[in-house]
Order: sequence, then C-alpha cells, then structure tokens
Amino acid sequence: AVVSSKRTKDSNGIDIIPNWSNPPYNTIMPDFFNQAGFSAGQGCFTWDGLPGMLNGVWNTDTYIAKFNANLSLLWETQFDSDDISPQLHPGDFKKQECMYRIAEGADGSLVAVGNSSHNVDDFLFVKVFSDCQTLTNYEIKDISDNIITVVGNQTWNTNAKLIGKVLIPSGKTLTISNCTIEFADSKRVNIDTRIVVEPGGKLIINNATLTSLQSCEGSMWDGIEVQGDPNKRQIPNSNQGYLSIKNSIIANARNAVSTVGRNEDFSINWSRTGGGIVTASNCQFTNNYRSFEFMKYLPVNIQGNPVNDLGGISNCTFTTDSNFGDGGTVINPYAHITMWNTRNIRIQGNKFENLRLNVPEIDRGIGLVTLDASFNILPFCNDSLLYLTSCPESNQFKNEFNNLYTGIITSGTNHASFTIDRALFNNNLYGIRIEGAQFGEIIRSDFHVPFSFVPGETKYAFGIYANASSVTKIENNNFLGLYDASGRSIGVFINNSDVSGTGLSNFLNDYTGLSIGTQTAGSNTHLNIDCNTFTKYSNYGLADIHVANGVLANQGACNTGVVNPDPQLPQANIFNGLCNNSNMNQLKNSSLSSFEYNSYPTINCGFNTACLYGNILGTECTANTTEISEACPTTLTSIGSPVHKIRIDQNKNAIARLINKVDAGNTSAIQQLITNSTNPSLLKSELDSIEPY
Repeated sequence: AVVSSKRTKDSNGIDIIPNWSNPPYNTIMPDFFNQAGFSAGQGCFTWDGLPGMLNGVWNTDTYIAKFNANLSLLWETQFDSDDISPQLHPGDFKKQECMYRIAEGADGSLVAVGNSSHNVDDFLFVKVFSDCQTLTNYEIKDISDNIITVVGNQTWNTNAKLIGKVLIPSGKTLTISNCTIEFADSKRVNIDTRIVVEPGGKLIINNATLTSLQSCEGSMWDGIEVQGDPNKRQIPNSNQGYLSIKNSIIANARNAVSTVGRNEDFSINWSRTGGGIVTASNCQFTNNYRSFEFMKYLPVNIQGNPVNDLGGISNCTFTTDSNFGDGGTVINPYAHITMWNTRNIRIQGNKFENLRLNVPEIDRGIGLVTLDASFNILPFCNDSLLYLTSCPESNQFKNEFNNLYTGIITSGTNHASFTIDRALFNNNLYGIRIEGAQFGEIIRSDFHVPFSFVPGETKYAFGIYANASSVTKIENNNFLGLYDASGRSIGVFINNSDVSGTGLSNFLNDYTGLSIGTQTAGSNTHLNIDCNTFTKYSNYGLADIHVANGVLANQGACNTGVVNPDPQLPQANIFNGLCNNSNMNQLKNSSLSSFEYNSYPTINCGFNTACLYGNILGTECTANTTEISEACPTTLTSIGSPVHKIRIDQNKNAIARLINKVDAGNTSAIQQLITNSTNPSLLKSELDSIEPY
C-alpha cells in the first residue's frame, strides 16, 4: 500500500483549487497569516503578499492505494481530515494533509501518519479498516440497489453471508430458522446492511444466529429496525412491525433491535418510530453495543385507556466479553436495553453480565436505561401453568445484573411507575441508580455491593443510589458488602427525596458488611428509615445510618402517655456489631441540622445512645412499649402485577382530567368573569356551563 496527498475533488471529480478572489479566502486571508505569525516577505510569500506555493499544497486530502503482489491496483481511497470548511487559526484554514508513512495493523487495517494544517501544522494519524469485508463473497445480495426486498412469505434456513438492506414490507413475513446469517459491516463496505421490518411486516427468528462476518476480525453489523405507527394500537398487530426471536443468538450488533424508524439518510422518521412489537425468549445477546432500543409509545385499548405494551424479553442472556468492539471507535458497550416513554414492557428472568473484568468499572456497560418509562423487572416462571404470583420460588428465574457499571438507571419527570422485584445485583458500581424517577418500588431483591473508589466518579459503590426520587418504596431487600480494602460501599444512598413532598420509605431491609448502610443528603423531611437490620464489621464498618448533609425527618416517636400504644410508632431498626461514638457509629450526623431518633430499647434492638455521632437526640422508648415483633408488618402486596400497574396509570390520568375540570382549567378567567358580571342570572348560567361535576 502507498500513502500520499491528492487534490480535493468536488462531487463531479473536479479538482477544487483555491480562488483567492472569492470567499472565504479574500475575506479572512490576511487574518489567517497575522494570527499564524507570518509577515510579508517570509519564505512562502510572493511580491503581492500571497503564498507562492498555494496551488501545490492547499486543499489536499489523504490518499491511500493498495496493490496486489503484481503491483496491480486493488483499490484506492481519498478523504479529508474533517468535513469542516476553512477556519481561522487555530482551525484548519489550508485544508492540507501531508502524509509520510503507512503500515499494516495486526487486524489487517492500514495505518498512516503525517500532518494536517490544523493549528498551522498538527500531527495526523489515520486508520483504514481492513478490506476483508469488501473482498468477501456474499450469498445474499442485490447488486442493483443493495436492497433485498422480501416478496411473499420467505424462509431462510441455510447458512449465508449477507450484504445490503433486507426490507420486509407490510403483509410479508421472513422466517430465519436453523441457520447462521453473517452480516457485512456497513462502515467497512460503505453499503447499508441491516434488516428493516416495515409496519405490517413480520420477522420470525427461531433457533438461528445473526452476527457479523466471522472471517473478518473486529467488525459489527447494524441490527434489526422494527418500524411502527405511534398513532395506532398494537391490536391487530398488522398495524405495527412485528419481531419474534426465540432460542437464538444475536451478536456483534451496534443496535441489535430498535423501534426507531429511519429515513434513507438515517435521520429519524418519527411517523414510523414507536409501536413496533418486539418479543424475545430463551435467547443470547452477545457483544452488542445496545441489544434493545424501545422508543416512545404509550399503548391504549379501544376505549382509550392505558394498557401494557405487547413486547417483552424473558429468560435471555446479555453478555459482553473480551471480543467486544468493532476494531474502531466502538470499544465499550452502552446498555443492553434502553426504554424511552414506554409502558410496562416485560423484563423477566434475564441475565445481564459483563465478563470484561480487566476494564475500568465505568466502561463495563449498563443493564437497563429508562427515561420516563413504566417498567417491571420480575422473575420468570418456568411453569407456564402457574401465574407469577403463585409460582413456587424453585420455579422462578430472577433477573441478574452482574459486573456492570450500573445495573439499572431510571430517570424522568412524568411520574412513570416502576417495579423491581426479586432481582440480583452483583458487583456493580451502581446496582440501581434513580435520577428523578418516582412511583417506584424496589422489593425482595439482593445486592452484592463491591467496595470501590473511582477517581473523578465516586468514592463508593452503591446498592441503590436514589436522587430526587419520592413515592418510592425500598423494602425487604438484602445488601451485602464485598469487602476490598481499596474502596468503600453504601447500601442505600438517598438525596433530596422531598422532591414531590411525599418522601421515600426504607423499610425491612438487611444491611451486612458495608462501609455505610444508609446515607442521606439534601432535604429528606418525609424519609422514614425503619425496621431494618444493620450488621457492621469492626475493621471497616463506619456507620449504619449517616446523614452526610441536609435535613432528615425525625425518626419515630415514643408512646408516652398513650392509652393504646402504637407498636409502629418507635423506630425498630436492629443494630448488630461493635460500635462507638467516634468511627463506628450506629447513627452519624455530619449535618448542622439535628434530628430525633426515638427507638425501641436496647434490649429489643441493640440501639445504643453511646454510639451516636453529631447533633442527634437519641431516645430509648422504655415506657409503654409494645412487643417489637408487632412493629414491622410488611407492606408488600401484589402491586407489582401488570393489572395494578394499569390501574395506577388509569388513576393518574383520571386525576389529571378531574383537576383540569376545575374552573374549566382557567381560574383567573372565571374570577374576572365574576368580578365584571352585572347580570346575576346570566352569571349563574355561565357558571353552570363550566361546573366540574
């Protein structure tokens, strides 16, 4: 291969030669040379003040050509260092690349070095992917326009390599079964290669493997696009694109499955984005940058009431390992599943796992990312005759999130509800991270929290990190520290739970072997931390409950002077392990604001006023105290069921409609109407017409 520089060409292949009489050169040329530190008469200037060697070296691109052993040209390519028009110093005004040397990389790529004219003269390093894919023989292709259109109902059941876009129109079905289909990398062959399911089209994948070209190292493909109609229902499913994946492998995709509809120029086609029906069961998703992308769609029934999305993912495995990447810019995964403004897509019994333990924690990917989405993380029951609520634990497969940067990130402002029930979070920097999401419950789950320290990111690892989240229940979970002397851990961190004035509940959880069990910050005047069990170890346990800053609500109250004492009134947190008032505290307050802690007596729960640090008024409620066994009744019900989720959404919509009815939604206008009225009969008639009920 050779590398050189070659004059930039226009779309017709004509050399682009700078014209110094035209913009931008005639307007900013003097400024360029002044800023670059040149003056007239220096080397490259002629008598008229213009550079004498412009025609030779300005507006030149990197040029690379490859030859065979007989020096016959195989291919050539030419490209600029960027697509930006000439910019003043320190930008690239000359648009000049001077390339000096080329070598072959271990993966078959070509690497060239030289200079660009950014900042007058900067280093330039370029990499051209291996030509392995362009030289591959493809069994499935269309040489006319690179679009393979499914005609009628087709079945592919033979191993094949594919290049081009597979288009499944409305009314057509493509079935891929019992075979492996390898897809070209669009970036390497410069040909759009993916599968597009149009509204009304169907793709059935059963016992098949869809992956990138295995004979060419380090490549990825562009996945499956399931288009829909966001303004139509999912019943009948002919309204939407439909994808079913069973017992199959989808690997090495940038976006394995997406409900984004795209135009020919890859911009988003919003009229075809959202609504596509996607189901997957008993599948493996391996080394995808993102495996599922669900875009905005809020399904309703024929009466217009909220219903659940028909999509779901169950009993699947999502994995990234040391083979991840496209050999270029994609070097770390993003997320296995993302959801934006969707309603209760089922996520049941899946495993999300990063096996690249040699990479930094922040590069290990995320299990699930949601924005303004209602969702349920529930076990999968392997007995189809049993409902989940009656499925024995031995028949349940939990969702697992292992060795990730974050297991689940959920955020939003539209009060979308969520349930995370009976899941396992193991060795993640953040097990669950909540940023503003509300109406949630995290219940009956296990968190194995590492001891971490990531400079610039966090001094701790977290089981649950809840920021600006309220109306959320954290109940009956287990938090276990995975001790490592190099870092620290927090079971639950809660910041500003007063965001909607209703607070958060931290109840009946078990915290064992952590640096800090529960830590709070900001405004938490409705937060209740009760009925938890804290067990800290003397060599690294810092505090069971720590107020880092801000305000915490008074915790509990004594039944002083009450005829019928309330067993739930005093706090019933149980404290185990050695403690003191310096560096191993049961309660620690680093804030300037004080709070009360009124607890069952030491004999019942291990609470010790000698193990408090900071401005805390700790009291043992010894008088008129009931049995602690009556203090902590569980609040768990079957609220995690899809039926209850729908009812929550229906009730929220009904509340919004009723509020809007008051004063016809315009109080100020009605006040003005009353003030200006001179005819009582007419005023009564007008008020009757807009009364809410």
